[in-house]
Amino acid sequence: MMTYDLCVVGGGSGGFGAALAAARRGLRVCLVEHGPMLGGNSTLGGVNTWEPGIGGPGFPAELFQLLSRQPNAIGVSHAAKHYSAEQPWGLSRVDPTLDYRSSLRRSGLEGRYWTRVTFEPGALAGAMAALLAATGRVDLRLGARFVGAQCAGDRIQSVTIESAAGSEQVTAAFFVDSTAQLRLASAVGCATALGCEPRSLYHEPSAPPEHRDQLNGVSLCFRITPVATPAVEPLPAGVPAERLTRTISMTEYPNGDLNLNPLPVMEGIEYHRLGETVGRRICEQRVYQIWHWLQTTHGFDRYRLQCLFPFTGVREGPRLVGRSVLTENEVRAGCQHDRKYRRSGHVFKP
Repeated sequence: MMTYDLCVVGGGSGGFGAALAAARRGLRVCLVEHGPMLGGNSTLGGVNTWEPGIGGPGFPAELFQLLSRQPNAIGVSHAAKHYSAEQPWGLSRVDPTLDYRSSLRRSGLEGRYWTRVTFEPGALAGAMAALLAATGRVDLRLGARFVGAQCAGDRIQSVTIESAAGSEQVTAAFFVDSTAQLRLASAVGCATALGCEPRSLYHEPSAPPEHRDQLNGVSLCFRITPVATPAVEPLPAGVPAERLTRTISMTEYPNGDLNLNPLPVMEGIEYHRLGETVGRRICEQRVYQIWHWLQTTHGFDRYRLQCLFPFTGVREGPRLVGRSVLTENEVRAGCQHDRKYRRSGHVFKP
């Protein structure tokens, strides 16, 4: 049994940020990720782009600098084509004349002036691992799945993880649940919520009057690569030859491949009710139909399908019902002005 100051369960963008911040403050950290690499949706889910205004001078800038030293690992792109009724997709292409700073602004700009950062998923995962390793304080457990927790009263004492090496208990003073489905929090009996909360709960002006059984749509990103000889790829066995259209966000990788993000492939609540196995199978079928439509109708026979990303792009799942919950009101006001995030003169952000 290993003992740490902090155990983070889930190695997506949030879990990576929590582990790196803690390690740089002197804590001994264990980061548990069930996938083969760090990054979650940003790598294995194919969301290989930072939207305009998302980056900043912190960890994103460090990652950008690391990746900039590798050929074709990262680039800044701009909108080269906009959506239309006849061609329902937008396309951003890498522009070598743009720098990282140009991606930091979104507010007040027309969409045609937005720029974003696009990266190779494996390169980003490697850079994340390098920053964690440089601290000398993070034990990274890739391919390790959380399976249970041991508590004493209302405190978690340890978690059980399983990997190819077997089962292991990890003890820590504090734990962070950074899993998409709140697996750790749910396992120890924490309350969660699903769907749109009623306006009366948090007094958010944009919330519906009553609870709504609705979740953000699910995507399944895929990657295509240009080919010299045009050809239409056949539909896989068992996929019906039905025309399926979607609005698609396309982004160019530094090497010339394209990332395609259909919006949405499935409604979020439908995916949640079907479950991961059935929902994923239906999403894959729909992506093949979308790709066939693009190839046969819109000239994408000059590309071939390279891969469907292994993680389904689930944008929204259960939310923790916590003692302090970040709401729309605090986002609009700015958290630094809210007393519930202040203690002894310091600002605590959720």
